[in-house]
Amino acid sequence: MKRIYVNTADGKHSELTIQGAFVQTYTSAYKVIFRLKYQCSLYLLFWIINEMNEYNQIILNKGNRSEFISSLKQFGKKYSDESVRSSIKDLIDAEAIISLSVDDRRESSYMINPIHFWKTKIQKNRTVVIQAFVNQLKIKDNERNTFRSTGSSVNAVGSGEAK
Repeated sequence: MKRIYVNTADGKHSELTIQGAFVQTYTSAYKVIFRLKYQCSLYLLFWIINEMNEYNQIILNKGNRSEFISSLKQFGKKYSDESVRSSIKDLIDAEAIISLSVDDRRESSYMINPIHFWKTKIQKNRTVVIQAFVNQLKIKDNERNTFRSTGSSVNAVGSGEAK
């Protein structure tokens, strides 16, 4: 938190408290946002951005999903866990996040796309995280191509179970 003093229109001084934490959102972020299908996905994206660690990572297990759902109630928004899970899939499809889980049946660890969103002040780390993100995309793409070439498919919630 940072305190600053500003002059008001009537010539008096006023103290404002400004939060010190920030997230850099790059101009390319609109490409992600416009691809989202659900309003819940947009709310979830901004919640994730606020909650992610300095490596652009977050855990979205049932407990964290419940925390997100609870945080929206104060604004009169009501979503089910199923809606949040659909929004996670929507964020993956829009390339806003990518699963870091090795076993897709147990997805809960995600990386937020550092090309569009970055939380840490140190820009040098961003390059490293972008490379990790791109590498993870390649791994996931190879997994999808393996499923396609064997005639298997992934179910709608992305559990990785072949049909």
